[in-house]
Amino acid sequence: MTVLRERAARLKKELDAANDDGRYRNLSFIACGNLTRGCRRYLQRHTEKICRLQRDYELCRRILRIIDGETFSLEEMDKCRIEIMHRYPQYEVR
Repeated sequence: MTVLRERAARLKKELDAANDDGRYRNLSFIACGNLTRGCRRYLQRHTEKICRLQRDYELCRRILRIIDGETFSLEEMDKCRIEIMHRYPQYEVR
């Protein structure tokens, strides 16, 4: 469980650092103009990185909430069910 807490803290730190990246913020601000191919690639890769970190952080937090015995709302339970269905296609809704 300590490993999960450390992982959640590391993911949160990486996510904050990725969101505070000056180059990414500047490109996002200028995105309405014409970007060079390299800038577009960087913007796309960085956006994918942020999405991946956000998803991993949310999964880690959800696992910690399950371990701690916290309650889930119906929407959160539905998100968990959808995540299981994406990871395991053989899962059937009953």
